[in-house]
Amino acid sequence: MARSTLSVPVFCAAWAKDGYVVCGGGGGATRSGRGNMLILARWTGYAMEQLYTRSTGLDAPYHLAIHPNGTDFVCSFIANEWHDGKLEFFRLAEDLSIESAHREIVVTKEQTAMSFSMDGTMFATAGMNGHLRVYKWPSSELLVDEQCEIGSAEFKSLEFSEEGTLLAASTSGGKTYVWELHGDNHLRVIPSEEGRYCWFSRSSTPQLHVASSKGHITKWSEDWRTKETCKERFCTHPFSAFSVSSDGKLLAMGCSEGDVLVVEAATLKVVQRVKSAHSFAITAVEFSKDNRYFLSTSLSGGLRVSERTESTFKVTPSMSILVFVIVFFLGFLTLR
Repeated sequence: MARSTLSVPVFCAAWAKDGYVVCGGGGGATRSGRGNMLILARWTGYAMEQLYTRSTGLDAPYHLAIHPNGTDFVCSFIANEWHDGKLEFFRLAEDLSIESAHREIVVTKEQTAMSFSMDGTMFATAGMNGHLRVYKWPSSELLVDEQCEIGSAEFKSLEFSEEGTLLAASTSGGKTYVWELHGDNHLRVIPSEEGRYCWFSRSSTPQLHVASSKGHITKWSEDWRTKETCKERFCTHPFSAFSVSSDGKLLAMGCSEGDVLVVEAATLKVVQRVKSAHSFAITAVEFSKDNRYFLSTSLSGGLRVSERTESTFKVTPSMSILVFVIVFFLGFLTLR
C-alpha cells in the first residue's frame, strides 16, 4: 500500500499504460488559491512518483475516460461562468507530458459519465441535461443521439458490454437505460432502486447488474423481465465511486465515509476491505490493468494504491488428500 497527497482536491483518476496514472482536480473557477490541473504519475510497485502537471486554467477536471490503448484519454470539465461544461481530448506524449489531441466534440452541459468500449471503437458520453451520445472512434461519427427524460437526476455511469453490442446508462433518479447498438438502436428503460452504477457480466450472454446508492445490487435476466436483488448492504453510507476489473471478476466500491471494498462479482462477497482509506468522500476507484492493484482518490487530495490480497484460506490438492486420509481413518475406527 502507498499513499500520496496531491496539492489539490482530486475529482478523477484512472490507470493509463505501463503503470502510469492520470489524475484531475483543482479548486474550480473560484479564488481558492488552488489551481486546476491534470497530473501524470507513475506507480513503481511501491510508491507513486509524480511526473508532470498540466494546468487547465479556470476549468476543473471532473471525469476521465482512458482509451484501451492506454495513451489517449478524454476529460470532462465542471461548468463555470464561461461555459456549461465541455470535453477535451488528450494523449500521453513520448516525453511523458500530457498534450492536446486536437479533437473536438461539442457538448451543451456538464458531462457526468463517459466510457470507451472494450475494443476502443466507440466512445459514449452523457450530460446533466439527459443527452447521451455514442460516437465511433476515432472518426467521431455519431452513432446514437438520445435525449432521455431524467428530470433533475444525472447520469452516473455508462458501461458497454464486452462485445460492444449493448450500452447501459444508470441515473441517480431510479432508471437504467439499455441500448442495443446494432440494428435500430432499440432502447429499453429498466426501473431500478436509485440506480447509481451499472455493469455487464463478462460472458457470451451478458447480464446487467445495477448497484443502488444504498448498496443493494440487482441482477437482471437476459430478457430483462425478471431480476434478483442482493439485499446485503456493503457500506453503511452510499457508494461514491465504483469500478469493475478488466476480467469482470472483481468490483471495487468507494464509500462516502472513506472505506474501499473489493467484492467478488460472481458471489457478491466482500473479499477485501480497506478501512478509512481516505478521510473524505472517495471520488474514484479503479483496478490496474493486471488487477494486482487498485487506486482510490478523494477530495482531500489523497491518492492511494492498495495491493490486492488473496483469500487467506485456499483448498490445495495436498489439503484435499489430507482430508481424505482423515475421513478414511475416522471411518476405519468407526468400523472397529
